[in-house]
Amino acid sequence: MNYRFRIISVVALALLTSCSEKSDSSDEPTPESNEIVRTVAVVAPIGDAATKTRLERTAKWFAENFREAQQGDTLTVRLKLEWYDELKEDLDALSRKLADRDDVTAIVGPFGNENMARFAPACQKTHKPLIAPTTTSENILRRYAVSTAGKDEEVNKGAFFWPLCESDVALAETMLTHYVTWMGKISQMGELSCAVFSPTDNYGQTF
Repeated sequence: MNYRFRIISVVALALLTSCSEKSDSSDEPTPESNEIVRTVAVVAPIGDAATKTRLERTAKWFAENFREAQQGDTLTVRLKLEWYDELKEDLDALSRKLADRDDVTAIVGPFGNENMARFAPACQKTHKPLIAPTTTSENILRRYAVSTAGKDEEVNKGAFFWPLCESDVALAETMLTHYVTWMGKISQMGELSCAVFSPTDNYGQTF
């Protein structure tokens, strides 16, 4: 997994989300600094010290480049990242805590499909911006998309869920396309069949 690409993408999206909202009084820049600080929570599969160091190094690299890009601006934005390990945290409790915090502008992660399925409902209730770096389950993507009709219309009246990956349907279509092409090349061998093995979770149910 290319963590550098993921972190850069999600932090950039978090920044765009934060800048589009009206600042609270606590976020107003001081005349001396002209800087707005936004808190973004990152829920990632940190696991070990090496992974944590790599993620933090990538985030620092982005922050330095972003700060340079704002040189000369009359108003700048600085992101304050809070790190949480999705492999160790109680995701149900953590999701409720972060979703209710007014000082958290956006949440990045969790990365796992099953973990995102547990995490998203709390953010849905408060419309807390939730950026999904690696969620691909069609069930999850459809469940938290903006609803235009039905019983969940009030709950999903505003966008809060921002996935960065295509769904597993795209993968399934690619697999079938390659299979059809392969079948055409060896059709002289007679009738062939294929099978798809997938886990019985939010990821596998797409297939």
